[in-house]
Amino acid sequence: MKYNNIFITGSTGVVGTPLLRKIVDQGHKVFALSRSKNNNQLFSDLGVIKIEGELFSDSTYDHLSDKNIDAIFHIAGVNKMCSKNPDGMFKANIEGTKQMLELGNRLKIKKFIYTSSAVTLGEELGTVGNELSNHRGYFLSKYEESKFLAEKEAFDYDKGFKCILWSSPCTNQFSLRKGVSIGALFINFSI
Repeated sequence: MKYNNIFITGSTGVVGTPLLRKIVDQGHKVFALSRSKNNNQLFSDLGVIKIEGELFSDSTYDHLSDKNIDAIFHIAGVNKMCSKNPDGMFKANIEGTKQMLELGNRLKIKKFIYTSSAVTLGEELGTVGNELSNHRGYFLSKYEESKFLAEKEAFDYDKGFKCILWSSPCTNQFSLRKGVSIGALFINFSI
């Protein structure tokens, strides 16, 4: 199925930027949430329509309600492994995900792709984790906890669309230096 109109959050981050370029290259019409004017040139160069705001902006629905959005890529998130006050990270990662799931229902989308993190596998120390791993029952960081709880929200949320959770292990600078195409890998898996 081709998704003509795609809304994306986090489109200027480590995962989001290559994904944004790949989606545009595949001919999709893209609407990108952005709270910064620093990205205006990037969006203009790519032909992306900027939706000014943040995850909790009440106006996002109003900007998108007549755009026939088919899919949402929710890439935005906060990663602060050792923050003394993780409240903002919890709000962005958990409540922000719920906000985007609700937006998906309101827009009557067909597909929601949520980027999480492989840390949520929670494999026992000294073992290799995969999708079938049982979580060890405790968290090694507040970041892991926030992404784990956000995934739980995404699984449990009453949604009227297909939802894919992508827990990428390769969203770091090492993979970028080694030429791993996160955007290509992600988009080929998701759409």
